[in-house]
Amino acid sequence: MMPGVVFASEVQLQSLRKNELRAVYVKGNPCAIAVGKMLMDAVEVKRNGNKGRALKLWHVVGDSLWRMGPQRLPNAGFLGVKVVPIREDENAAVALKAVTFEEEKATTGFQAVIKQDMDKYYVEALLQALRTGKIREKDLPILASSFHANVLLPCRRAGVSLNIKQSSFKKVLFFLKAMEAHGLLVVADRNGIQTITSIARSHRDVQSHEPYSTIKDLKSAKLSAESENATLDAFIPGKYAPQVEESVGLTPALKTLMFPILPSDTTGHELQTYWSLPQIRDLFAQFVKSQGLVDESNKKFVLLNDPLKCVLYGKKVPDGGYPDRLSRPEMLSLLLSKCTHYHKIKLFPTHAAKLHGGFLQPISIHAKKHRKNSACIKISYYQQFGINGIIFAKEVRKKWGCSATVQKCEDTNKMEEICIHGNMVNEVMEYLASKHQIHAKYCRVTYGKNTKPRKINLDIQKIDDSHV
Repeated sequence: MMPGVVFASEVQLQSLRKNELRAVYVKGNPCAIAVGKMLMDAVEVKRNGNKGRALKLWHVVGDSLWRMGPQRLPNAGFLGVKVVPIREDENAAVALKAVTFEEEKATTGFQAVIKQDMDKYYVEALLQALRTGKIREKDLPILASSFHANVLLPCRRAGVSLNIKQSSFKKVLFFLKAMEAHGLLVVADRNGIQTITSIARSHRDVQSHEPYSTIKDLKSAKLSAESENATLDAFIPGKYAPQVEESVGLTPALKTLMFPILPSDTTGHELQTYWSLPQIRDLFAQFVKSQGLVDESNKKFVLLNDPLKCVLYGKKVPDGGYPDRLSRPEMLSLLLSKCTHYHKIKLFPTHAAKLHGGFLQPISIHAKKHRKNSACIKISYYQQFGINGIIFAKEVRKKWGCSATVQKCEDTNKMEEICIHGNMVNEVMEYLASKHQIHAKYCRVTYGKNTKPRKINLDIQKIDDSHV
C-alpha cells in the first residue's frame, strides 16, 4: 500500500502514529474513500523505505457495510470502481495518486466531468435528435439501448463524449423516465424490456432548441470542402476510369442482433457507419461462428435461431413456414436486402467522393421516335460521372455532324438531358467507353415504341480455306 501514498510535507509524515485512526483520500477529492488504523509510525515507515502495509482498512466505500445503507456516493468524483479528483484540496494529510476498490493500480490525469454538465449534454442530444429529425415516428417503437447508441450518441455536440454513468441519472432508463416526465417522449416497459413508443417533436423545448454542429456534421463539411478543392484541381474528363464503390449500413435491428461482435459504443465513440460488401461478409461469418449457427452436417448451410428469423423475415412468414437452415449465399442475400445501401463515384484516385444513399443510378440512354418518323436519343444521369452536358453536345455535333442540344427534362430528378437526333446509341456507348472510360455496365439502354436497336455493320473478309 505504501508506494501509492503521497506526503505533502515531512511534517505530515512525522505526524503518523501507530494504532491511531486515519482517513484515506484521493488527491483533489475532499471526500474520504476509506478509514482504518495505522499499523506503523513514522519511524517504521522510514525504516521500511516507504514500503509495506501501513494501514488496516476498517471501512471502504462500496463494501458490505456501505451496501447496507442507502448506497449513495459522496460526490461526482466517485465513478463506480474508481475515484478521481474534482478540485484541488491541499488540506488532506495523506492522499493517493489513484485508487480502485480492488486495489489495482489506476492511471492519473483523468479530468472528471461535472454531473450537471453531463446531464446538460444528454438533454441537448435528445432535443437535437427531435429537432433535426434523427428519430422519426416511423422509426418507433425503438429499444432504449438502440435509442442511446443510434440516436443520442450521434447527436451529441461536437467535441463532447457521453457517458451515462457520469451523469446524475446513472442509467439510460432513468434518463428516459425523466424525459418522459418532462413530456418529451413515452417509454413502455414490457417484461423488463424498455422501448420508446412516442416522441413529442412539437414540444416547446424542442421548438426553442437551436441546432448545433455534431461531429458528423464537421466531418461531412470537411469532406465536402476537400472534395470540391480536389475536383477543381485534379479532375480531367477521360483521364481516369470512374470507380464506383458500394457500401451498406446496418439497420437498428441488425445492430441489435450483431451487438455482441460490434465495437462497444458505451464510451461515446462512434460505431462504424458504412461497411463494404467484403466487410459485411466477414461480419456475417463472424456472427454465425460466434453464435454456433454453423450446420455441422454441411458447413455450407447456416442454422436459423429465433432472433435471426425475426430479423430476416420480420412479420412476413414465408410459404411453408420458417426454414430451419439456409445456404450461406441465400442467407447473405437476405441479409443485404435488409441493409441500407450507399454508393460513391471516384472520378480520379485522390477524389474525396461524396457518399450517396441508394444504389447507383446508371446513365440512361433512351431511343425513341421523333417528329416525321425520325429517331432521337436522350441521355440523362451523366452528371455524376463528371460529364458536362454542353461540352458533350458540342463534341457530338463536331464528331458526327448531327443535332445535339441540352434541355431541361420533364423528370426533375434528372435536372437536364442531352437530346441527339438520330439512332446514335451504338456511337454514344462507344464514345463513353473510349473518351470517358465509362464501362458499359454503368449505362442502361432502353428503346421506345417502334424503335429497335440498330444493327452494326461489320466488315468481314472471306478467308481462303487453303490458308486455314
